[in-house]
Amino acid sequence: MSLSAPTVTVVIPTRNRPTLLSRALASALAQTFHDLEVVVVVDGPDPETLTVLEGHRDARLRYHVNPSPIGGAGARNVAVRLARGRWIALLDDDDVWLPTKLTSQMPGLEAGSTGDRVGFTRLIARAPHGDYLWPRRAPRPGEHISDYLFVRRSLFAGEGGVQTSTLVAPRELLLAHPFDEELPRLQDTDWLLRVCAAGAELEFCPGALTVWHIEEARQTITSAHGADWRQLLEWIRERRHLVTDRAYAAFLLVRGGTATSAARDMRGARIVWRAAWAHGAPGPLDVLLFLSRWAAPPQARAWIRARLSPGRMQRGRDVEGAQR
Repeated sequence: MSLSAPTVTVVIPTRNRPTLLSRALASALAQTFHDLEVVVVVDGPDPETLTVLEGHRDARLRYHVNPSPIGGAGARNVAVRLARGRWIALLDDDDVWLPTKLTSQMPGLEAGSTGDRVGFTRLIARAPHGDYLWPRRAPRPGEHISDYLFVRRSLFAGEGGVQTSTLVAPRELLLAHPFDEELPRLQDTDWLLRVCAAGAELEFCPGALTVWHIEEARQTITSAHGADWRQLLEWIRERRHLVTDRAYAAFLLVRGGTATSAARDMRGARIVWRAAWAHGAPGPLDVLLFLSRWAAPPQARAWIRARLSPGRMQRGRDVEGAQR
């Protein structure tokens, strides 16, 4: 890499997961796209992680330790301010990039129009019960970002969606629209809705270039708040102006229904149901998915998903084809 500022800064927030960080960091430094730097922000004192970082001798790696934890969104914002690259590529510490991720993604972004462009790719969702190729489709021409993110046209997850570790965006866009540090989850979704409302365009790269590790036995930010339907309801109400009527209802009935079911909170289910109908436009599939959350236990849904979900891959044998 030249002494001038790199084209891409890879941003990795982390805390107390040195083994996972080593895996993510290795995948970033092994990219076939060489004009990059990696900025790791350690979110609070963490001697083990610091030992891992100090063991690297790659000049492209820089790291910063926050004096006290401020959360994943805040750590990403710190890293963006420290970055020297024109583009920011986000990578969570528990995910992995395939070697050609940036090589495949950057030409489309840099060849685009003069407006702000946000890139994302397909990924391999690696769960204990199998691997899946997600999202199964790109956004349709003229499709609102909230419809792409929330409105299901299939009984199975993974039709649409954007995952954090696939994202690449201009640094100036992230400085103008930082992640909301008050949110315990939905930080990437919230950011996407806001920047698309401000005029940013999505650039989809069809290759499956990221491995998203969905480890059900390990608690994550998402799983820790999985039953918090109140936070979901409050968030979507605050972002009502950023979503369509259909997306508003779909979010509440599908994600809110999942959360109320996880909490076994029938009162919460009624509140979510009424809010979806009062301020949104539910579709038949939204209603079916809401009811299924209460009719079928999680174990039964997992069994069905593992056997019937479209996009399922044969682990270890389909990865090369999925990259294309």
